[in-house]
Amino acid sequence: MPEQEILDRLAELIREQTEFTGAITADTAFRRDLDMDSLSTVELISATERVFDVLIPYEELDDFGSVGELAGYVAKLRTG
Repeated sequence: MPEQEILDRLAELIREQTEFTGAITADTAFRRDLDMDSLSTVELISATERVFDVLIPYEELDDFGSVGELAGYVAKLRTG
């Protein structure tokens, strides 16, 4: 699955979990732009794991500052 498709699906997941209605791009920051707290981030990671059938170690959560960083990580796991 191309990274852009992953990014688009992550945007859908984010909209399902938050009230954010603006554009979600690779540069969209979880905390700054989406105002996601730790719990919201964990919920998003859990949903991401289910949708993409990947395992993301929770100690790596702080490595994802933007939607694009998470999409890239998921892409790497899927091709891994």
